Amino acid sequence: MDLLKEEYTYPNWSSGMKYKLETEIINEEEIYVFYYSTKTIMKKRFQRKFPRYIYLTPGFCWGLGFFKGEGLNSIRGTSYRRFIITNKSPTCLNKFLDELNNSKLLLKSAIKGKCFQIHHFLNSADEVVNYWSNKLNFPKKMFSPLNYDDGFKKEGNGVCHFDKGDVLLRRIFDIINNKIITGAKTPQLTSAG
Repeated sequence: MDLLKEEYTYPNWSSGMKYKLETEIINEEEIYVFYYSTKTIMKKRFQRKFPRYIYLTPGFCWGLGFFKGEGLNSIRGTSYRRFIITNKSPTCLNKFLDELNNSKLLLKSAIKGKCFQIHHFLNSADEVVNYWSNKLNFPKKMFSPLNYDDGFKKEGNGVCHFDKGDVLLRRIFDIINNKIITGAKTPQLTSAG
């Protein structure tokens, strides 16, 4: 099944434009998913490498459901460009990141920068950074403790918010989720040959 047949990006937040998602085979295992932005005089190609086949293992299907329940589902404003999930359970977040890594949709080695934010915590900032860094096995420098006085319940080590700016990952993940709901078998990001 060609997962991206007749699929487009989410509408651009400023222009409302959608761009057709296309694929280019790299080898038997990998493809580029790309689109051309036509907002400027010159067409600009935005691309990302993905696995050619995505296997619907029980763990991966759990990850899709976990993201649907705990991830950012809105596509309003600029949120369609973000791959975001928030949870207070390091076990669940680890499993989710492991499933992304196993599926090769997002390798842990490709996660860079300050993409983990910690919110709603009671312990000291140093304690919560140490806690989440140890539990998720990422360096402390990738965590930002952000404790707002927003009236929300706070507890111990708070909640961890994983935020990766990746418009294509977000779109592919949402397309896979939608195809599963409509009965797809083994999603293939591009047609054979």
